[in-house]
Amino acid sequence: MTQVTVNLTDTFEDWRVKTNLICANQGDIATLTTATQASLVAAINEIDATSGLGNVVDDTSPQLGHHLDVLDKSIITSTTNGNITITPDGSGKIVLDGMSFPNADGTAGQVLKTNGSGTLSFGSSITETLPPVSNLQTTWNVNYVVGRIAVFLNGVKLINGSDFQATNGTSVVLTTGVATTDIIEFQVFA
Repeated sequence: MTQVTVNLTDTFEDWRVKTNLICANQGDIATLTTATQASLVAAINEIDATSGLGNVVDDTSPQLGHHLDVLDKSIITSTTNGNITITPDGSGKIVLDGMSFPNADGTAGQVLKTNGSGTLSFGSSITETLPPVSNLQTTWNVNYVVGRIAVFLNGVKLINGSDFQATNGTSVVLTTGVATTDIIEFQVFA
């Protein structure tokens, strides 16, 4: 069988014309030898009329012409302990499920915070451990932005609205008073 040279720049129509000439020279596909039939079928199966490639690995710089739908599959790497790197161009951002991530890493000790409108950035958190407490004390004067404070009692994070109230930006009120041996910590997020 004559070999067909299909170039990556060939259109589907170019490929069709080339393979039709071979079929015309070889006769009806039913009369071809089993090996020739298998080669022709394999060549046909390699060509996908919508993308031009049977495997993305054949293209060293693939570009999508539409959204990538992974169906029920995952994006993985077969490299042992390999990372999956997503790098936008220029000042572009990685947007994951509506959340826009910063382009650069923060500094040591910073936390990832949201502006409440889908943009994440790095900011500082302030942890304040107050001096020993009075027996059954429930209220502390702490400056914070409402919704940006975490309270810990003996290392356990308390739940805002049920274990404590932090609604005015200047004080925190625990539901239950603490003992003099308890340690209370406040993390205030910028």
